[in-house]
Amino acid sequence: MNSNGENQRRTVTDMIIMAAIRKHGPEATTSEIADEIGLSPQLTRYRLSRLELQGELESEIREKNDLWRKI
Repeated sequence: MNSNGENQRRTVTDMIIMAAIRKHGPEATTSEIADEIGLSPQLTRYRLSRLELQGELESEIREKNDLWRKI
């Protein structure tokens, strides 16, 4: 909450998500990205899946972890 008692809302843009992948790259797990951007793993996976559908990312599952990489 801020000083007025209102909840602050953090905006996480697609650019922030892509920067987090590059930081951990060339591949990053959903958990690594979630920790970096400050969102839950579930919401992060949703956002990453959207980016994949848009052709920005590709994913694969390796040892029960989702791995994401920039195309």
